Amino acid sequence: MEINKYLSLDISLHKTLYDINKNYSKSILSYDALLDILNINWLSTGYQSKHEESLFKSYATNAIKLYFLNPLDKGCDILLLDKFITFKEDSNLICCKVDKLHFLSNDKLELIDYKTGKYIPSIDKYFNSYKTFLTVYSIKKKLGVYPDIFSLYYLQHGLKFSTFINIDVMYSINHKRYGRF
Repeated sequence: MEINKYLSLDISLHKTLYDINKNYSKSILSYDALLDILNINWLSTGYQSKHEESLFKSYATNAIKLYFLNPLDKGCDILLLDKFITFKEDSNLICCKVDKLHFLSNDKLELIDYKTGKYIPSIDKYFNSYKTFLTVYSIKKKLGVYPDIFSLYYLQHGLKFSTFINIDVMYSINHKRYGRF
């Protein structure tokens, strides 16, 4: 698979957040320390020129600045971090990626999907998507519990949109739409 500039930016930011969450979840890091972690994880693949890479690195740097000023993914215990979940369901192989699953201070289980792009699509469509359903369902299969909250964290905007997960609604939407599960 060829890596383009968007995937390179996505991988760089996801790896950076993985390192921050894995190694420093209980710490407060300086802005310079966060930039150092970004620089270590930066992929220079997929850019047409140094100028284009510099532009995309400025997007990533700004996302890290917003994260430093107001991190919206803080909680208590992290259960899953940058993990793939796969299992067989009938004759289907189900695969999903969990960016972060953690407990909040109120004992609610939050599933976070980090978004690295500039575009913010209709949030309602995303919350009710088949991808979201499969991710939530996969967590139930792996851990035996459903997350309480699903959040989209738009890193380039410093915004997080959250919703409480209603399993009955998700099942009915996906059964009507796809006739599965």
